[in-house]
Amino acid sequence: MYELLFLKPIFKEAVWGGNRLKDQFGYEIPSDHTGECWAISAHENGDCEVAEGEYKGQRLSVLWAEHPELFGNEDGCLGDRFPLLIKIIDAKDDLSIQVHPDDAYAAANENGSLGKTECWYILDCEPDTSIVIGHHAKDKEELKQMVEQGNYSQLIRQIPVHKGDFFQIDPGCVHAIKGGTVILETQQSSDVTYRVYDYDRKWNGAPRMLHVKESLDVIKTPFVPAKDQRKSYHTEAADQEHLETCPFYTVEKFEVHGCWQHKFSDRFANVSVLEGEGTVDGIPVKKGTHFIVPAGHNVCEFKGNMTLICSWIPAEAKETKEDQISIRVSDWKGHTKAFAQDPEESILAFKDVYEPGDIIQFHFPETEGYYMVRVDDTMDEALVYMTKKDLTFEVPFDEKKFSYNPKSFTGVRHYLTCRKAASWETGIYRNLAKNVLDQHGDRGCYPHASANVETRGESVFAAKNAIDGVTANECHGEWPYDSWGINRNPNAEMTVDFGREVEVDRIVIYLRADFPHDNWWKKMTITFSDGEDMELSLKKTGSGQEFTFEKKKISWLKVSHLIQSSEPSPFPALAQIEVYGNDL
Repeated sequence: MYELLFLKPIFKEAVWGGNRLKDQFGYEIPSDHTGECWAISAHENGDCEVAEGEYKGQRLSVLWAEHPELFGNEDGCLGDRFPLLIKIIDAKDDLSIQVHPDDAYAAANENGSLGKTECWYILDCEPDTSIVIGHHAKDKEELKQMVEQGNYSQLIRQIPVHKGDFFQIDPGCVHAIKGGTVILETQQSSDVTYRVYDYDRKWNGAPRMLHVKESLDVIKTPFVPAKDQRKSYHTEAADQEHLETCPFYTVEKFEVHGCWQHKFSDRFANVSVLEGEGTVDGIPVKKGTHFIVPAGHNVCEFKGNMTLICSWIPAEAKETKEDQISIRVSDWKGHTKAFAQDPEESILAFKDVYEPGDIIQFHFPETEGYYMVRVDDTMDEALVYMTKKDLTFEVPFDEKKFSYNPKSFTGVRHYLTCRKAASWETGIYRNLAKNVLDQHGDRGCYPHASANVETRGESVFAAKNAIDGVTANECHGEWPYDSWGINRNPNAEMTVDFGREVEVDRIVIYLRADFPHDNWWKKMTITFSDGEDMELSLKKTGSGQEFTFEKKKISWLKVSHLIQSSEPSPFPALAQIEVYGNDL
């Protein structure tokens, strides 16, 4: 495991700069006109040094060239230069109205430079502050006319800004940071800026250069605002917010309050501490600390109370092919963590930890089909009948985990599979009600259990537990003793939906038998989809109670009219219902 790379920031003076980098972050700055802190940079105009550790004193550009393994760039997939630049900008006065080129234009006109896509997180701002994002010209001709006439008051689009706001600035977007604003900027590693207008200011006695031709070349018309991607997820130890994912970076904010562990991507990640203090992997950090988490560092442990902005290069999204079977593990933001697909059988060996909010998505090439699905190596394969092409399984955490084996979804290695069911698998006489994949509220993946009441809404008493194939019933509560609980409701009903017509002739009932805590039902009624009712007389036993009947074709059945014994306990429950028969 490679050590964290802490960096020394580089400071840039500017006509519009101030002293808040000193006042708010405690940095030693060169003057009261310091506009930028280049916190993580390997650009030729500001190449940060490693502050401590094995690589102390080395420039980030040198590490990138000589140690690609630190960044996940052994195969050169991330390019020939460190791709990102992280800045803190203190705008005491207005910055110029400006625009940036894309990669193609910069490569052709700026000696092979990268273009500049960037984003802003507002760290602080004075009351009634605004920024410039976009313009009002409807086409290139109107844009040229307004620029040549100096009609900037009508051209630019100003919007109010508040602390905590976030803005994505794509190439071709006219923009300007206004005075009174402090921002964290995440951008491509580029220093190419085209000034459209600079308020006729002078620096070192001369007007600053404008780039009107280049600006007119690259400004996009009409202006289209970037789509808001902000999405939040809250846990006990940290509040996580996804801010942006574009081809060049993913940016997220983490509010840590306690002890929180996080696994970054397989590539490097940039981390900036913007408020508070604490430790990372036992190393003290505070407001103004910036570091890189190397590739392969595995899990970082943060302790304390602090606000972090993190960025990394997103993995290329793998597209699901409609005619193939696929398995995808995604996080709460929709970012892919692992993916596999195959025309016949998809096998995914997921080598990472599951985190709260993760989902497992299965794609099936056809509906009205039978599939064998394994969601975890601790659970049976599920033979399911799909009436939709996609199934989303939420990885259980906290209370939802109580109805699953505690070993399920843990560790750093997981085995998931999905394939078409063989004809001999679908053709045999079997328990048609069993589905270890069943989820509360799900439709389209069958069999499926639902009920009009579940005790306190807790996962260990959900209807799905009665068809998971687990018949342990001598206790109550967490797996393997989860059950369908009725919350003392005499009108409780549970439905098992098969999603298609099947032929059945036998039912096996397992009552929960944690006596004397439990009561038991003397009778229950099974209502079939063909309209026929069958009353079952039950015994006080934990053994399976079998009921046979003439073969019948049904698509669902309902358990109802539950008649409780006279024993004092108010807690009867159903551990399992098995329904035997054949597919048609």
